[in-house]
Order: sequence, then structure tokens, then C-alpha cells
Amino acid sequence: MRLAFIIGANPRSFQTGTVSVISPGKWRIVAEGINDSVLEFQNHSQRLSIHDEFEVKVHTGFRTEFIKRGTEKLIAVFAERIS
Repeated sequence: MRLAFIIGANPRSFQTGTVSVISPGKWRIVAEGINDSVLEFQNHSQRLSIHDEFEVKVHTGFRTEFIKRGTEKLIAVFAERIS
């Protein structure tokens, strides 16, 4: 299962601080279309970047932040459940 953090966004115009809620389980952050942007996903206790694996015990909101905005036209970032 995949949950979208960002779909079809342009890094130069995307509003940072968007919050996505994730249900309990083991997850991995997956990105499509990322070349030179740097993103961070954070909640009250974790800071994650692309390809990190993490576990959530309760429903948790993650905030998306661009550390560096790249030259990509469109990007997509998902949380993918690990079986």
C-alpha cells in the first residue's frame, strides 16, 4: 500500500509544511522524479529522508519540508508499507 506525501508537485512552488497522517506499521519513503532536491519528513520524534525505513506505533502526522529545492518539474513522494 502507498500513501501520498506529494503528488505531481513542482519543488519551486510547493508549499512546505504539508502534513500527511500515517497509520501504524512499518513504512519506507519512496520518491519518483527527484534529481537534486533534498526533502525531510518530520514528526514530533523523527526526522526522515528519502529511502528511510521507519515504524509508526500510532497514527502520526509527518510534515514535509524542502531542505533544498531542485530543478525538477514534477515529483511524487510516497510512504510505502513494508510487509
